Amino acid sequence: MSEPAILRREAYVRVPWPNGGGITDDILVDPGPAPARRISLATIQRDGPFSDFTGYDRDFVVATGAGVALQHAGAEPVVLDRIGMAHAFRGETPTTAALLDGPVQAFNVFTRRTAVRAHVALRRIAAGEAWSPPRGAGYAFVLSGTLDSPAGALRAHDTLALASGTAELRAREAALVVHVTFRSAEDGR
Repeated sequence: MSEPAILRREAYVRVPWPNGGGITDDILVDPGPAPARRISLATIQRDGPFSDFTGYDRDFVVATGAGVALQHAGAEPVVLDRIGMAHAFRGETPTTAALLDGPVQAFNVFTRRTAVRAHVALRRIAAGEAWSPPRGAGYAFVLSGTLDSPAGALRAHDTLALASGTAELRAREAALVVHVTFRSAEDGR
């Protein structure tokens, strides 16, 4: 059993969007030309189209800012107007973003549909409260607040890589956490 490890926001790898419209801080990217999993924090500074991620499922969670309206081809806009609001969609769906009031950062989980499925859940933790993510490997991304973990203090936009055992997180102040786990696509949904 390995110990949990903190992935600090300052250590994320900054990369340009494939369509040239912005930047992303990669938190986790599996190796290879078609990674099975990718977790990132994207900065959206202006209205415009999303990159095409054909073959991938995408979970999008507002991390900072006033929010965004996502317009998928042929559908009504999806308005995400507060931190923690989430929306899942297929990466090949033509999508444009309209900022509601200034720049936004979004936590994203991409999974190659033929290989991996993601489960993305939001957890609110009150000041002083403890939370133990379900047993097993996964990731806990801090949207807001500060938490203590077995690996040290977690600040907003840090990520805890969870080991196969259990880990208790205790909120120093009210916190909002995105918990991500993965399983093989062969295991079904």
